[in-house]
Amino acid sequence: TKSDLSLGEETLAPVTEGSSQQHKRQRATHMRWKLVFKAGKKLSNILVDCKHGYKFGVWKVLSNGILYRCNHRPQQNPCKCTVLQSGNAIIQRGVHITSCPKQENIYESLVIYRDTKREGMKNKGKSAKAITDPIT
Repeated sequence: TKSDLSLGEETLAPVTEGSSQQHKRQRATHMRWKLVFKAGKKLSNILVDCKHGYKFGVWKVLSNGILYRCNHRPQQNPCKCTVLQSGNAIIQRGVHITSCPKQENIYESLVIYRDTKREGMKNKGKSAKAITDPIT
């Protein structure tokens, strides 16, 4: 199975203080963008902005990459923010509307949702408790 991808490094430079004998802080790397495979309602891929807590679904597959759009889609005033993934480069186009909800730990919650859904599909006919106990 494919593992989830991490894209768009946000790196903090190493900090050195005083003499060389003192401990140096190692480089801290945080991934802003993560791709969660088969986490959507129809087993589609979801691109997650871990820094701001937004999620994007696949909208169009282009010749130069994949275009994602924000998943906040109410009938009145849907969010117009899009993201273009071309290779390992991620380019955000537009900004989110003010009513677009942010979610903390969205990547982790999507992974749990995906794994639970996978187990549920394997164990059709069993009770919910019997399906979720081995996962949690």
